[in-house]
Amino acid sequence: MGINKYLDISDIHVGHPKVDTELIHNNFVQYVYPYLNDDLDVMFICGDFFNSLLDMNGRSGYFAAKIIAELKALAKVHNFIIRVLRGTFTHDRYQNQHFVVEQNSSDVVAVISKLYIEHISHLGIDVLYIPGDLPYDSRQTLFDDIKKLLAQNNIDKVDLILHHGYLEHLLPKKVLTDHRVFLSNLMFKSLAKVAVLNGHVHTPSVYENFFISTGSFERLGHGEEEKKGFFLLEHDTEKNKCNYQFIENKGATLFKTIDLTNYSDDRAIEYFKFKLESIMSSFPDTSRRIYVRAFITNHILKQVLTQYVKEKYPNVIMSYEKISIKEEIDIRTNIDELPVITEDNIVEKTKAYIEHTKNISIPLAELIEVFNEIKEFR
Repeated sequence: MGINKYLDISDIHVGHPKVDTELIHNNFVQYVYPYLNDDLDVMFICGDFFNSLLDMNGRSGYFAAKIIAELKALAKVHNFIIRVLRGTFTHDRYQNQHFVVEQNSSDVVAVISKLYIEHISHLGIDVLYIPGDLPYDSRQTLFDDIKKLLAQNNIDKVDLILHHGYLEHLLPKKVLTDHRVFLSNLMFKSLAKVAVLNGHVHTPSVYENFFISTGSFERLGHGEEEKKGFFLLEHDTEKNKCNYQFIENKGATLFKTIDLTNYSDDRAIEYFKFKLESIMSSFPDTSRRIYVRAFITNHILKQVLTQYVKEKYPNVIMSYEKISIKEEIDIRTNIDELPVITEDNIVEKTKAYIEHTKNISIPLAELIEVFNEIKEFR
């Protein structure tokens, strides 16, 4: 009993098409490995270590294997353990098994792919693991099974919950979402003494000093331009309290948005050059890709800006969103409330949108069938 120290990291997405895997490895070496030392007790990887099914003959497969091997070596040297939670199935698949391919790996690392409670005796804690994409159709059924697990382990609550999925307070505002399978905040609080460590949502946040969403280790798109990194936690097991510190991954790929909708064409070009120069001066490594998105109202601007960027900043990858004046007002007013659409939630978001705007009910199974047909056609 005393102070336990954890490193909580999530959504690394090795193999993502916009973030080079060698860069992910380099950022691990520079920003993560220094904290994998004798002071650490557990490294929690809270889902989505992988982005997609990897080819072990390619760069992504090579650097994924390299990171895994280095993490396990550091764990053995510094006497900490690693716990790897399966995230969204379409991302992790069964690839987390590469963490445990060696014999006698279980004393260092464990991979959790089912609902499970672990008693870590030398730390005096109980941890509940809730992977992504569990086969439940209601939150009550999931909650009941967790209560059965608690009873089987002769405990009322665990100390920590490691969870991959949405949390109630992270659901997008003004969007009707079918979230029956997500435990409510009250349910979580009835199950854990100290904290929920959450993955899946890429923006880091701490809510009520209890729900700690790690966010993604890297920036992966324009919907997540905020700081990225991971959390260090100190758990006082006697007081059931947890202090946390966010460690920034300062090497994360830059995604920047420049809004040109308030300017005439000439002023828009001038303002764009000014903003882009400011971005580039803050990140002078010209060997690194930088993603810049421009909000425009005139497609002629796209041609001018593309030529300018191509000639002066060849490492910048441009994208554009043409919006009308009305759309411009909506974006400026509600940009923080817009949902992030991913391959994992597009069916549910579409269902919610149709039911909200058309005032009709549509079975989820029908939409899933439609999206499967679209995938096959593509």
